[in-house]
Amino acid sequence: MRGRSLTLQLTPLLDLMLIIIFAQYIEMADKEDQQRAESKARVVAAQDELTQSRDDLQKLAAAYEEISREMAARLRDLNTAKDQAQRSRDAAEHYRQQRDTVAELMPELFDLTDEAIQQLIKTKAPENTRLTPEQVERLRREFKKLADKKPEAALRHLLTFDEMRKRCDLWQLYVTETGVAILNADRQTHRFRADTVEEFESELFQRYKLLPETKSLVIILVSHGDLSAGVYEAMTEGLPKATRRMAQDAAGRARFEYGVLGFTNDPPVPVK
Repeated sequence: MRGRSLTLQLTPLLDLMLIIIFAQYIEMADKEDQQRAESKARVVAAQDELTQSRDDLQKLAAAYEEISREMAARLRDLNTAKDQAQRSRDAAEHYRQQRDTVAELMPELFDLTDEAIQQLIKTKAPENTRLTPEQVERLRREFKKLADKKPEAALRHLLTFDEMRKRCDLWQLYVTETGVAILNADRQTHRFRADTVEEFESELFQRYKLLPETKSLVIILVSHGDLSAGVYEAMTEGLPKATRRMAQDAAGRARFEYGVLGFTNDPPVPVK
């Protein structure tokens, strides 16, 4: 009787243990499903974040490319501005030098005695040519007007001064923005292209050799369009070399002076 009674008491305990174990299994399964769902949600969120980060990175890369292009363009503009500023400074310096040269020339042209004027008029004129007192006074008045002008204006005025044009040669040299040099001298027009200092010197000298014999004074008025740095350098450095070569070729019979009048939108010679 005692053994049977003990068995009947253990059975409910076993059932209770099984129930507890099953309940824990169910709870663990639920937690595992929940953890799996949370992990999946985190993976999806991480993928979304990665996609967003990739999109942001692409936008940043595109913005960087745009900024790089803009910076490169601004750098080119800055370099161009620097080149133009340097060219302007060079032009100002050349103009100052030529202004000084013209200033040295002015007293010789304008501060003349009567005898000096007679000597000037006699240059390459008949031996017995002399001016009347009235003609001398007219010349003196014209010289005084020119002496009161700025060098550039004075030189340009010489072009319309008949008496002076009879005694000296006035050449107009204009270099176009395409680099073509146009020389207007002794009613002739010569064109040439020179991209280097040596070419400019040689080409200008060869055009001089094609002209009739010059008078005792030759003044070359030089102006130009919007030149590249290379052509500008060829002009400003080749010009003094060419004039020295002309003077040597003239062997003291003629003097050559030039003035760089700078940039102009109104070419003094026919361009076409």
